[in-house]
Amino acid sequence: MSLQNNLKFPMGEPSAEDWDGVLEGEEATYKELLEVAQKVAKHGDATAQYFLGAAHYFGKGAEADRKQAFEWYFKAATQGLAQAQYNLGVMYERGEACTQSFEKAFLWYEKAATQGFSKAQHNLAALYEAGLGTPEDGQKAAQWFEEAARQGDIRAQYRLALVGLKGEEGATLQGVQWLKKVLEQNFAPAQYTMGFLLEHGVGMQQNMEEARRFYEEAALSGLPQAKAALERLK
Repeated sequence: MSLQNNLKFPMGEPSAEDWDGVLEGEEATYKELLEVAQKVAKHGDATAQYFLGAAHYFGKGAEADRKQAFEWYFKAATQGLAQAQYNLGVMYERGEACTQSFEKAFLWYEKAATQGFSKAQHNLAALYEAGLGTPEDGQKAAQWFEEAARQGDIRAQYRLALVGLKGEEGATLQGVQWLKKVLEQNFAPAQYTMGFLLEHGVGMQQNMEEARRFYEEAALSGLPQAKAALERLK
């Protein structure tokens, strides 16, 4: 059974970076903050513009409106705010409130990535790897994945783990080490992967009991592959 055929690599989600606490706040307080942000954003404050974009994108304290989210993100992004540049890239990649364009997604990811924004570094690497919006370039993809991983981006760390585990000569020590690092963060796809390795004895001794335990942990997060694996082991 192929490890590669049983794994899907997760792509990026829009970020609520720096506003996570606010997004979880009381609705009344959030609306008050929005009123202030509206006034400040009109005077060109990039952070307030990003805040309004996030409010409309996630529908917190404001009407869920992807078009308005795009417009506010664009205003903040053109002023150089990395979080907004990343989110704009995600919207271009998905074609949300705009015509889908991998080329524009690549450009905005690149702007944010060069500022050190790890989520953008990961997505930029993914576009290089797939040859979407830019010519395929495995070397640049690897460089950006590694940069994002070093900064703690869990998706990049998981991707490096998969590369090490799917090597032509079998699972490498580095691949297993990256996987263990991701497992410490309770990342469901990594839990599934460890279950797979233990079930089939890839890069480590076969251990069905431990495999089942990791599948169960991944299944608790709703991962379909893990639920299917548990059914298979019954």
